[in-house]
Amino acid sequence: GPLSSLLTIDAQRMGQGGVYLHNAWSAPLQILACILLLWDLLGPSVLAGLLVLIATVPANIAIARHQNRVSGSMMAAKDRRAGLVEAVLRGARAIKMVGWEPVVAGPIRDARARELALVWQDALLGIAQTFLFSGAPALVSLATFATFSGVMGRDLQASRAFAALAIFNVMAGPLIALPTTLSLAIESRTALRRLATFLAARPLPLLSAPPPPRTSAEITH
Repeated sequence: GPLSSLLTIDAQRMGQGGVYLHNAWSAPLQILACILLLWDLLGPSVLAGLLVLIATVPANIAIARHQNRVSGSMMAAKDRRAGLVEAVLRGARAIKMVGWEPVVAGPIRDARARELALVWQDALLGIAQTFLFSGAPALVSLATFATFSGVMGRDLQASRAFAALAIFNVMAGPLIALPTTLSLAIESRTALRRLATFLAARPLPLLSAPPPPRTSAEITH
């Protein structure tokens, strides 16, 4: 049941979150370095691309908050479904004897449907977040080039354009890595909270073993 989810899903997510943890500080530094190089190459027109990049931040924050809530509900639904399956497996013989398969299958089917709905929501949020970050490099380059040639009236030479495109391609790497890191950070936070709640729970009282049966000699004496 819930313990199995903690040992498999939550522990795995904690491990994956640690692998991508350093992207949280390295990716912003790489983006900042690319912006400085683009400033040296294209001048103030980089500010237009930077504004486009900043404009995606509120949407990503809203998606991350909603994904955090969905992730917690999804893990709770997984625990409930696993608990129902475990209870049915323990009483499988009795259920088969009295023919209660349709009766016990209903709650499991409903719990699984609820779990799948939350998994679908989590996947859609991840897709939206990845789309925003993946499309950001193209939007940033478009806004920068349009400002450089259209607003500032500068001549966009091939050497300058190809150098800027190379820097934009370098910046695409950390921009694409950020949604994965953010999603794993949310999942790791949820897993850490669940593990902390389990480890901080009060231990169950120990059941004392019944005394051994008395022998005939002890009864006689």
